[in-house]
Amino acid sequence: MRGLTECGITLTLPDDNGFRFEKQPTFNKLQYIKEMDLGWYDVNDDVLYFIELKDWQDASLSEDNDSNFDKKQLIKLREQIRNHKIRVLVEKSLGVAAMISSMLLDRSIGQRLLRDLHTQAIGLGKKEAGQLKRCISSNTRWAFYHIANWKDSNTTYLNNLNDRYRNQFKGYADLFQVRPYHLITKTQAMRLSDNGTLPFGIS
Repeated sequence: MRGLTECGITLTLPDDNGFRFEKQPTFNKLQYIKEMDLGWYDVNDDVLYFIELKDWQDASLSEDNDSNFDKKQLIKLREQIRNHKIRVLVEKSLGVAAMISSMLLDRSIGQRLLRDLHTQAIGLGKKEAGQLKRCISSNTRWAFYHIANWKDSNTTYLNNLNDRYRNQFKGYADLFQVRPYHLITKTQAMRLSDNGTLPFGIS
């Protein structure tokens, strides 16, 4: 697949090596494992990119104008929502890291995941003597980008989420050597695409 449009964001890939775990039967049999919206294997640079799209437009709450909520309750509610968002980002990143590790370790489920994904992204493997051999290896770099369709010019809230996500995922990122791993706005992603840091289109 060559791209995805979701949450008001369109990703356009330069080749057909994009894939989605959620479309694959092996992934859908796994319990309590989260995935990210789109994966893409950059064959030329040997990099696995994983992208999650979020329609988080600003930091406002519908309860802001509800007289039933006082200031203390709103602060508590905001913190609960912030913690939930960070937890989801970490769980999605960790789920992807675990599945890729299973492939690299040639575990039975990892092999089935690879066969499933190969139907979408042929560059992930190649057929040798009738067997599918993975092209990704322990040398393949992993990059995780969570992109929010953020409409507010004030990005303080989102920057705080990014700092907390990076802090909570850092230990796992070090273990799996994930570089980079960020939560960024659509505008920031478009700039990274324009300057070539991200080798795919964002609009």
